[in-house]
Order: sequence, then structure tokens, then C-alpha cells
Amino acid sequence: MEKTLWEIYNDTQLAELETLTADYKNFLDAGKTERECVTEVIRLAEKEGYVDLNQKDTLQAGDKVAVSKLRFLSDGMPVDIISQKEKRAVTAQK
Repeated sequence: MEKTLWEIYNDTQLAELETLTADYKNFLDAGKTERECVTEVIRLAEKEGYVDLNQKDTLQAGDKVAVSKLRFLSDGMPVDIISQKEKRAVTAQK
């Protein structure tokens, strides 16, 4: 039988896992409805430095942007989103 993560993880990894699960439980508590979940996701994104794409006039590699309404991607308006991890532009078009 394969070992579980509880048997494989070291103390540091277990502490990180506990933090992750506590954060997830807090998110579930804050987002009891779809509307509350969206509000919580926006709050968490802003806490991490993300700004609404519609508030930016120009974008540069590394900008942290978020689209809070998917309709902006489906209205036929091309949207450029900069990937923070990969430092490359991703263009979404209809």
C-alpha cells in the first residue's frame, strides 16, 4: 500500500499543508454563496497586489491584473493579460 502524505511530508511541509487547509476553510466560511465567493476572490486578489484590468491604461510584463467579469472576454473585445509567472503576454479574443 502506498504511503499517505501524512507519512511522507516533513514537519515544514505538514505546517504548510495546515496553513493551506486553514486558508481554504476560511475561504469557504467567507463564501457561502456565489456572490460572496466572488467578493472574497476579489478581496484576496487585491491583497496580493492585483488590480482590475479595466483600471489600467497600459500593461507591462509583470503587471498583476485580474478580470472580474468574464463578459469582457466574450464581448469580442481583445484582452491582453500578462502572465506574472511566465512574463509573457496572453491574448484572448472571441
